[in-house]
Amino acid sequence: LASVDLDLNSSSYENLSVRLEAMHSTVRAMAPDIDRMAVALYDPQDDLLKTYINSTVEGQVLTSHQYRLSDSHSLSALAQDHALRVLTDIQETFDRETPHSAYILDQGYRSSMTLPLFHQGAFLGFLFFDSRDSGTFTPELQRELVLYGQVVTMAIANELMAVRTIVSTVQIARQLTALRDTETGAHLGRMARYSRII
Repeated sequence: LASVDLDLNSSSYENLSVRLEAMHSTVRAMAPDIDRMAVALYDPQDDLLKTYINSTVEGQVLTSHQYRLSDSHSLSALAQDHALRVLTDIQETFDRETPHSAYILDQGYRSSMTLPLFHQGAFLGFLFFDSRDSGTFTPELQRELVLYGQVVTMAIANELMAVRTIVSTVQIARQLTALRDTETGAHLGRMARYSRII
């Protein structure tokens, strides 16, 4: 899937945030110890995982974090193998080498489940479930959470397709403008590059 930058102030982001929070409430009715659900999307153009949406019961919310996927052997392996990962003692497993690891340790999370998200064979990112209890993610709960992961994948894929449709339409309009007026086309190209940098 082509990379699309999603504006964190956009209605797509707000809509997905509200849906994730509602889903988190449903998950907590089944498993009250799940303190955090978060999604990091993957941008294949620069190999970055970027925090996107989250629902955190208490504590600090991790925002605007990005990390190169290739710098994480374990996450790269999960994406490649289409496998989930359950950690039952984060405090003993993690070190403070990355800002994300330091955040997880500082918030007191003891166990987690990481689920790679795929749509039509393409890797979208990860869904993270975190708990301050070490015994939260039983095999039965893991099966339930995989189903929730599929719902999250469908919601994100639908939003991304809508955004991509808009981006494609704008690109076609820009190309038509460039054909009619090369100076205006060049200006639009420069503005697009500046916007991406900003």
